[in-house]
Amino acid sequence: MDSVQIDKNHYDFLKYENINRFASYYFQLKTVIELNPKNILEIGKGSGFFYREIKNQGIDIKVADFDESLNPDYVADVKNLPFEDNSFECICAFQILEHLPFDDFKISLKELKRVSLKYIFISLPDKGRYIKIDLRLPKIKTIKKLYDISNFKRDIHIFNGEHYWEINKIGYEEKKIQNLLTDNKWNIILNNRLFENPYHRFYLLEKNTNE
Repeated sequence: MDSVQIDKNHYDFLKYENINRFASYYFQLKTVIELNPKNILEIGKGSGFFYREIKNQGIDIKVADFDESLNPDYVADVKNLPFEDNSFECICAFQILEHLPFDDFKISLKELKRVSLKYIFISLPDKGRYIKIDLRLPKIKTIKKLYDISNFKRDIHIFNGEHYWEINKIGYEEKKIQNLLTDNKWNIILNNRLFENPYHRFYLLEKNTNE
């Protein structure tokens, strides 16, 4: 990444935040708090919401960002992080890695795996088509289902000045992303497309300590 794509004013509350995004925040926080990591490195500060709430939980968190105007703890490129191997128990990168060309995404994954001691928790945009059912029958049953119909039709991705690629566009099928995330040391232990915000797909990777 050679230049900053997004001005910090992009993260102004009324412009950036919305109900769907708060569903993602809740899922991010709940998942990480349940992991109870000793320390966290967040890649990309964004609005700072996740960073602030994790600090409020008393968890040691640092943030690395390419954009120094966001005042991160470390100004750094995700492709070349200034940390020793296994420096952080958990590394988080939410809606960040799609801002890199796909070949750089693959390089960044290797760097995240190098720096992480145990977990990598990321989210990526998923443009796959879906059917959502949210049915509430008073005193009888509540049905909430998200059916993925990505195979029905995929769109071609066109760079919009921010996202170089998105899951389930042509050439970026979800299975292809899974294959890149896993290797002989790392397993996917969570793969979740949020019902409340299907555009965000979350992956939680855990290092195989038997290796």
